[in-house]
Amino acid sequence: AQGEKSGSKRKIAVVIIVFVALVVGVLGYFINRDAKYKDALHMADIGLYDDALKEFSKLSTYKDSQDNIQKITVAKEFAESSCYQRQCEGINNVLVYLEWETMTVVIQLTLPDSMDFTMEDLQSDELKPAFLNISHSADSLCEILKENSKAEGYSVNYKQEIMRYDGQLLYSTFNGAQTFSCIDGDGA
Repeated sequence: AQGEKSGSKRKIAVVIIVFVALVVGVLGYFINRDAKYKDALHMADIGLYDDALKEFSKLSTYKDSQDNIQKITVAKEFAESSCYQRQCEGINNVLVYLEWETMTVVIQLTLPDSMDFTMEDLQSDELKPAFLNISHSADSLCEILKENSKAEGYSVNYKQEIMRYDGQLLYSTFNGAQTFSCIDGDGA
């Protein structure tokens, strides 16, 4: 009887050990997939489209991997197109990048620290007209770029931001429509 008891205890111990190992293995599998998913998102964010596509392909049906494959494929095609390359040519002191998830080209102009003015300065009769002229030129630029991309078969959004040297947003436009202006403190 005592031999049967110890045999049954061993069987229970083995079952518990196998169960714990199985749970740990399954948890490890899902944690690893989530880390690989986040890595693939980061690769796409920094423009490593081929690497991101490989990782999302390996993840197959995990989360929205298939949707991301489609978005990245379109973003990669556009980023490699002559249309996008021409738009980026000759732009100095401006950060231009593609937000692949929304197919939005972001054009970010940061004013140099030599242009150290306050918001009150921008409200002055001397600076306000010049600032508004520059801002509305940004609106027009986004409209033109969107139409040019559309003419070449790309459905792309355009966002332009004008920033102070310290990172403070002064003006933004999305597809040619003002979304923020420090002159009036909000969107149009």
